[in-house]
Amino acid sequence: MDWLDHEYLVPVFIGNGRKTFELAKKMYRDTHIRSHIFAPSFSFVQKVFYHCHKVSPMKPDLLALSLKSFAESIEEYYFPVIVCDDEAYEILKTNKEIIECYYLIVRSSGYLKEGGCVYDDYQRNN
Repeated sequence: MDWLDHEYLVPVFIGNGRKTFELAKKMYRDTHIRSHIFAPSFSFVQKVFYHCHKVSPMKPDLLALSLKSFAESIEEYYFPVIVCDDEAYEILKTNKEIIECYYLIVRSSGYLKEGGCVYDDYQRNN
């Protein structure tokens, strides 16, 4: 399954670190879709280039509630995918069962390599 080819892909990233924005830029280059980023704060430039969702404080339960609310607000035929690094994955792990009802969670480790699809990497690591 190559989730990057999904016609109604909704890429979601957690946090506002440098790696998050590298991934979001790569996602835009690969798919021409603006990413949704959930973080405690954003710069003006980030607000221009991405769909920003403020989650402050960045606690696992509040993040899970925000992600659930966002997923419920989009049409049912959209395909939301959370691409996360290890740090964001640790935050998501607390509420993984709830979040996985709405999102495909993939780790970013393989995505930065050429080839794009990291779903298989995610399945092997969990």
